[in-house]
Amino acid sequence: MSEERVDYGGIKVGDMVIINRHRWVRGDPNWREEMNRYLGQEAKVVRLSGVDSQGCPGVRIDIDGGRFFWRVRDIQKVGEEEEAPFPAKPTVFPQECRQAPGKERYGQATVGAAVMVGRHRPVDGQDNWNDQMDRFVGRRARIVEQVGVDEQGCPGVRIDLDNGQWFWRIRDLRLISGDEAISQGASPLFNEHGRPELPDQGDGGGLF
Repeated sequence: MSEERVDYGGIKVGDMVIINRHRWVRGDPNWREEMNRYLGQEAKVVRLSGVDSQGCPGVRIDIDGGRFFWRVRDIQKVGEEEEAPFPAKPTVFPQECRQAPGKERYGQATVGAAVMVGRHRPVDGQDNWNDQMDRFVGRRARIVEQVGVDEQGCPGVRIDLDNGQWFWRIRDLRLISGDEAISQGASPLFNEHGRPELPDQGDGGGLF
């Protein structure tokens, strides 16, 4: 999009949103380490902030004092946490949590399936996440075990990438198919990006 033609997808000033890890766009990481501390937290939108260098609309939020640019494609309104922050196929990997132990649905999240690892989105305010899991986000893996549900009733699996160490919610994985050959390299789909902090002089002028 452009500064003149920008669509914020229904996000407006005053909305409460949940912060998610940004995805890459055209290979642009565009992220600062200081942004990590806000992942999974709720914040209020204080300003609609135009677009970044990749044409992605963004906003400023109160939790960081308006310091960083947050792409609207990677945040969710509070109450809409069940929506995936990336193009997903809910019929492939069920998105529902609050499932009863022993009655969980895995869809195509079967042993041997090749997946892309994503960061857990909060459910009932809980993301079941450890900072040590960050290094696996955006990488490809294979499912090695189905392991029931977590405290929020979200079905999960073990993967080969971390030698089965962590519980990964299937709602935040993406099925790899066809010519997406499995590898251990990083993928642009789930890595982080953002736009550096700006001085208080507007959001135009080619800043990104």
